[in-house]
Amino acid sequence: MTKARTLTLVLILLILAATMLAAAPASAVSTVAAVAPTPAPFESTDPDRIPIPRHWVRVDLSEQTLTAYEGRVAVKTFVVSTGDADHPTLKGRYRVKAKWEKIDVIGRDYYFHDVPYFIKYSGPYAIHAATWHDDFGTPVSHGCVNMRVEDAKWVFEFLGVGDIVEIRQ
Repeated sequence: MTKARTLTLVLILLILAATMLAAAPASAVSTVAAVAPTPAPFESTDPDRIPIPRHWVRVDLSEQTLTAYEGRVAVKTFVVSTGDADHPTLKGRYRVKAKWEKIDVIGRDYYFHDVPYFIKYSGPYAIHAATWHDDFGTPVSHGCVNMRVEDAKWVFEFLGVGDIVEIRQ
């Protein structure tokens, strides 16, 4: 079949389809309405639309606690220290971005060498052990979630990259 003949047949089929569509009753023609995109599970504000991850943690700023969950079941709760008034801990739902067993943490007015069990969840914010204070239960950090070394180790082993960190008042 030649190229010209193929194009002619395609044109005839298109004209025939357009004619049939124009002659069809309105009830026979289906239309598809635009659908708003569904937010990703960790972006939704409707608790019924958020799938429950296997492992996740919730930080309660008012109680200064971190609770680890397997699905909907709380498995362990720890006393933590979150950000002080000048350096608040950000509220929201985040995914664990990276983990380091030890890392140097450097800020404008601090430097801590070999901070253990560092779990990064957003920008410079992380859950990690704090060896430089023992003020757990009181907000004294620069925005991170500080934990006792043995508690941070447990959470470090519990959470994986991609797991949810939820921080609420």
